[in-house]
Amino acid sequence: MTISDVLRQAESNMYRRKLFESQSMRLATVNAIIRTLHEQNNWEEQHSRRVSELNVEIGQALGLKNEIIEGLRNMGMLHEIGKIAVPEAMLNKNENLTPEELKQIRRHPEIGYHILSSVNDMAEMAEYVLAHHERWDGQGYPRRLRRKDIPLQARITAVPSPPLRSQNQIRFKRTRLNLQKERYATKLKSDRDPGHGQQWAAA
Repeated sequence: MTISDVLRQAESNMYRRKLFESQSMRLATVNAIIRTLHEQNNWEEQHSRRVSELNVEIGQALGLKNEIIEGLRNMGMLHEIGKIAVPEAMLNKNENLTPEELKQIRRHPEIGYHILSSVNDMAEMAEYVLAHHERWDGQGYPRRLRRKDIPLQARITAVPSPPLRSQNQIRFKRTRLNLQKERYATKLKSDRDPGHGQQWAAA
């Protein structure tokens, strides 16, 4: 081996090492983004875990290969990663989203795509994330894909993941239910306290 060969080999090894380190850092960044999103919004964490579980069940029911099912599990956890760019107050809003807010939050599949596509091993996953709000009739977003133009993994993830308006309505209903529970518990405690509940005493 000549000196030139040695130098070329050393340069090639250095490039591969830098590329590996760069990809490792990007993967670590993706994981950090998911952790941050879930720390900021407990609903998003619960939602992602539930979608992940249901994706696995659907994949098993369809008789898909284990590696595809494992990909569906990861898809469930990653499909909302683009919401890291959505204001926290908007994600936690209990009322229906305004048209402008809905427009802003609908960008999350594209943002998620750009985040994941920066990692070589996640290029395919990025395509699924980009398409998880597409619809069979072509009325979804962002690319208005139709039927089998939508990747199977995205179609499966769309089943347990409700539309954005529905997600906010679910949050609103849960918040209202929790408030009703708290009020009932407070009233029950008040009735049991000394000096309260005299309406139950004998005349």
